[in-house]
Amino acid sequence: MARLGFPTARPAGRRVPFARYFRTNYWLYLFLLPAVVAVLIFNYIPMWGVIMAFQDVDPLKGVLGSRFVGLANFRSVLSTPDMLRILRNTLAISLLGFAFGFPLPIVLAILISELRSTAFKRFVQTTSYLPHFISWVIVAGLAFEMFNSENGAVNNLLVALGMPKVEFLTTGKLFWPFSVGVAIWKECGWASIIYLAVITNIDPEFYEAAIIDGAGRLQRIVHITLPLMMPTVAMLLILNAGALLSGAGISPGFEGVFNLMNPLVANYAETLDYWVYREGIVRAQFAFGATVGLGLAVINFALVYLANKAANKIADMGIL
Repeated sequence: MARLGFPTARPAGRRVPFARYFRTNYWLYLFLLPAVVAVLIFNYIPMWGVIMAFQDVDPLKGVLGSRFVGLANFRSVLSTPDMLRILRNTLAISLLGFAFGFPLPIVLAILISELRSTAFKRFVQTTSYLPHFISWVIVAGLAFEMFNSENGAVNNLLVALGMPKVEFLTTGKLFWPFSVGVAIWKECGWASIIYLAVITNIDPEFYEAAIIDGAGRLQRIVHITLPLMMPTVAMLLILNAGALLSGAGISPGFEGVFNLMNPLVANYAETLDYWVYREGIVRAQFAFGATVGLGLAVINFALVYLANKAANKIADMGIL
């Protein structure tokens, strides 16, 4: 196998020098190189811009020539009248996305894996994955056509059933469940892929032994499928906890909010990510946008750390 260029297993208790391992498997690092370069360019190099959060940024002087103001920008952000409203919207949308958008892909993956017809299984997989590849602009247009109060299909159905029309698009309090529901329709199938991969890799002998012991389908799911999925579920749960203020679970995120909102629901639709865009880019308040962005990053990192510590303490399933 080594002659063919594949990594070779090393004997237990014997440490292979890195230089020798690299010479044997250098092609693996060549495959990894583009990803490392992309992360450096788009994730690490721009990080120097966080210094804007501690400056009174003057576009004419640039970042390096602007005056440092310490924590004044953070005090300004926290004292902004819109802060509590925007934080409320962010938490509401994220928690709804987490409560419904996190478990649904698991359920969908299990249901797909239990289908007996291969052709029907492929059909369900394709139709559930397809919305992920549709732009949020198109998804928002479809949502407006389906849910508008004039001639939308959903309201026409409600009228046909003798029920009153619902102003889905112009009622502020409905924006949270409406936007999360659209996001789930768009991303649920795609999010189920990783769970399907885990289920596919479960040894069939486990199921065969359970069938011999008289276990039904539901019992096999509860006692075999779900326990063997738990490490993956725990890992994704930790990562989602770290995105509580940036769209945990399956949430509309910035793109969804930007395309689904309108002035009539703005009080319930503006989130922290949208706030950064509006203040930092549209209104050119670069220091303000950098301050909110840095605050989000720090909070998300703290949430990942705490969730990982909890997972390690409860079930020894942390990822860090």
